[in-house]
Amino acid sequence: MDGSTMDMTRGKPWRLITAFAIPVLLSQVFQQLYNTADALIVGRFLGDEALAAVSSSGTLIFLIISFFTCMGASVTISRYFGAGDYARVSRAIHTNVLLAILCGIVLTVFGVALTPTFLRWMGTDPDVLPEAISYFRYYFFCIL
Repeated sequence: MDGSTMDMTRGKPWRLITAFAIPVLLSQVFQQLYNTADALIVGRFLGDEALAAVSSSGTLIFLIISFFTCMGASVTISRYFGAGDYARVSRAIHTNVLLAILCGIVLTVFGVALTPTFLRWMGTDPDVLPEAISYFRYYFFCIL
């Protein structure tokens, strides 16, 4: 290990957990700020129906982000890193990147095709359904 690597097996647990948790907490805060800014901009410039369309997809977007960003690769990478097997660390990282790209492609194709179905399953108000479909399809197109 070099000097910039933090050994989380040594030290006071509460400090280690805090040092680990703060970046995770900040990422959630920034995600919420993004959602808030999105709602403010859409509501102000595109109107109430567009705001309702954007808001109706928030739960599903959160589910997708949570599911595909928590694929468990960090467990494998951490295991190999802790064992000092840097060749396998590299291989695990490259495998994770490839898997993320493939999942992004599959999610984009299925998401764009099934957007109306997803939104109907979620009980999206028919008055905002056209705008919600447009917003959600743009979102799926931008996943990659």
